[in-house]
This record gives sequence, C-alpha cells and structure tokens, in this order.
Amino acid sequence: MCYVCCPSIIPSDLAHKAGEFRCQPFDSIGRQINVWNTMRNLILLAAWSFGFSANAQNLTSAQIKQVEDIARKIAAQSNANKQAMLDEMTASFDAVAVGRNVRFEIVIRVKKGLPPNTIKGWLDATRSEIIPKSCAQNANNPAFDRGLSYTFAYSNTYAEKLGDVFVDKPTCKNLGL
Repeated sequence: MCYVCCPSIIPSDLAHKAGEFRCQPFDSIGRQINVWNTMRNLILLAAWSFGFSANAQNLTSAQIKQVEDIARKIAAQSNANKQAMLDEMTASFDAVAVGRNVRFEIVIRVKKGLPPNTIKGWLDATRSEIIPKSCAQNANNPAFDRGLSYTFAYSNTYAEKLGDVFVDKPTCKNLGL
C-alpha cells in the first residue's frame, strides 16, 4: 500500500505491474507520508462540529446548512495543508465544498494517453483502498450520517480525466463497511 497524498493513493502493486504509475511514499526529505492521519483529524473536526445525529432523509434546512458548513471547513483545512499533499507523483491538489460534498481534485503525473484497461485497473485498486478507509474514519461521524460525502477526482497533468471515487454513507453500507 502506498500513501502518496491525501487522498491520492496509488497502490504500489499496481504501480509496479503497470509500469506507468510511480509510487512515492516519502516526501522530498525522506519522511514517510501518512495523510490518513490528516484525513482522520478533518473527520474528527466534522464530528466535533456536528455534535448530534439525525436521519439523513429528514433534515431541516438548518441541519443541511450545518453539514454544508462542515464540508467547507474540511475543504478549507485540506487546502491549508495542501503542501503536504504534493510530491513527485501529485502535481496539484485542491479541495472544494459543493453542498454537502467535499471534492478533492487531484492531478497526478502519469503518462499521457494511458490505455483504458490500465486506468480502470488503477481506479479499481484506488477505490479498494480509499473507500474502506474513508468509511472507517467516518463510522462515528454524525455529519456523514446526514449526507456529508467525499469525491476524489483524479486527472493527469495533460488534463485527461482518470476517474472519480465517491464515498458516502450508503456506499459504505452497501459494501458492509
């Protein structure tokens, strides 16, 4: 497993098999990158900010606004830490809140015009790492119960879309997580 940037996870086994994805689990001065701790702290902030729980289908406009505010705080905190997200593999990182969704836009350095089967294999492996970790980190997060979600949007430096990974409470529930 390889933690390149939050949430840019490039599974090392796929990186070596495909030969097109490079995995760099260390920053430029040799410190191991563990961005899941940063994500965990952001999720704890969301849970702390929320403080109570309710059914996602029966939210008042004030409750929806509260979750949207939490999403904005997570995006702002992620952007404040964006330098920690950048490395040899990750060219840029930006987080933006869109309603109750936090969208992480990650641009990675990979070859132009990768074959669709290589991209699909990489995206499947990326999903298999991001979703369980995001579900575990949000297991006790009331905001997640009320519709807070995450989109990890990947593209390359040639503006080619590589794919998205979406995580919300129903995704976790459907996977038994």
